[in-house]
Amino acid sequence: MIECSGAELELMELFWEQNHQLTSTEFYQLIDERWPGRWSKSTVSVFVTRLIQKGVLNYQRKGRISIYTPVSKVKYRQAMIERKVQEVFGSSFEALLASFLGKEEDGSLEEIREILKEYANE
Repeated sequence: MIECSGAELELMELFWEQNHQLTSTEFYQLIDERWPGRWSKSTVSVFVTRLIQKGVLNYQRKGRISIYTPVSKVKYRQAMIERKVQEVFGSSFEALLASFLGKEEDGSLEEIREILKEYANE
């Protein structure tokens, strides 16, 4: 799954708010209601194609009807967090936690446990 741009995330929020799959007609109608005149149908089509390519929106065709199903917001967030942790911390949970807690060094797992105990007792 690839990270969405700001505009793409706005469109995904629209899907997530509906909490079910949408036909293309329903989707375009919701966009028009939310942002009248903001985007043309062709611009939205480009966004939708990108969302499908990025793996956050699934597409199926039933006859002449296009149906879109978004991945869950939770799955998207998890994938983005995992990607950033890999990118920034080399998949090191200890480094992530040390950074989150404002520590200068990554620290060992035992040190991290001690830090968590301290925070739990506050």
